[in-house]
Amino acid sequence: MAKWDNVEHGNAATYRSQYYACRCEACRLANSVRAAEERKARRKRGLPEGDPRHGTVTGYNGYGCRCDACSLAASHANRDHYLARKEREKNAGS
Repeated sequence: MAKWDNVEHGNAATYRSQYYACRCEACRLANSVRAAEERKARRKRGLPEGDPRHGTVTGYNGYGCRCDACSLAASHANRDHYLARKEREKNAGS
């Protein structure tokens, strides 16, 4: 019996399985839907008080936290990204 004989395609578990790791279109779509639902639920829950991810870009982007510490971390990351891009553009033009 081949490993693909009893596979249920269109299932996020089949996509994520270490054994199957199926990458057919149906399994990829199912995994995308699952990941989007997880992101939505995580952002809705937010970060609890005292969570060590406060003050991080992950807190801001991944959990939707808009506390001062998370907002500042995201602002600094955006600034750093902007400056790095400007530096690359400057060096590419040289």
